[in-house]
Formats: sequence, C-alpha cells, structure tokens
Amino acid sequence: MTIIRTGDISAEHGANWINLDDYDWSNGYVDVIRTGEWPEEGHTLVEHITVLIDGPKIRDALKCCGYDSSIFRGCTREQKRAIITEALMAYGHYDPANDFPDHHCEVLHTDSFYPRSENADKSVH
Repeated sequence: MTIIRTGDISAEHGANWINLDDYDWSNGYVDVIRTGEWPEEGHTLVEHITVLIDGPKIRDALKCCGYDSSIFRGCTREQKRAIITEALMAYGHYDPANDFPDHHCEVLHTDSFYPRSENADKSVH
C-alpha cells in the first residue's frame, strides 16, 4: 500500500492522505482521508471520500486545474496518480463515504480551549 500526503504542512488547515493501492486504482477508485478547516475556530473536519478514477473525466479535471499532459513529465507512477487524484477531487468527481450510519466524517476539537469530553474514551483531544 502506498499512501501519499498532500496539502498544508498543518493538517488542520487542509491535507489529504491518498491511498494509491494498485488494486483500488485498477478498480476505478482511490480512498482519501482529508482534513480541512471548520467554520468554528479550533475545529478541524476529517472525512473519508472515494475519488472515482474515470478516464474521460481525467482530462476535464486536469484542464479544470490548468494542467495538460506535460505535467506528468519526469513523474513517478505514484506522483502521476496523486496529481490525477488531486485534480479529480478539485473537479468534484468523488463520493463521500455513504455507509450511513457508519462514521466517515468527524469534527475534531484542535484547540486546547475546548474542554475534554465527559466520556474520556471518546475525547477528541
């Protein structure tokens, strides 16, 4: 399994962990855990999404990001896959995990100002 991290150096400001597993890629999808800022200060969104690797959409997604095929010159296979995945995410070609009621999205308290949960086992600190 190959996982590539992209995004901000501080995960609370936005980062992606892209699973570039050969089996998943060959079956047309990539699992991504992404984090991002939440509107409330001191909170971070963490969610699991599935990016759909759809050949016809790749060209449109790359174009949407201002890329053409020259972006891949000198890239490893994993780097190419990461670029494609990032472009497809920007293009909106992904599904949020939809196995409700399983939790695939959480908002974490990332600021020490917020008190710990009453149930320490479920504290998000």
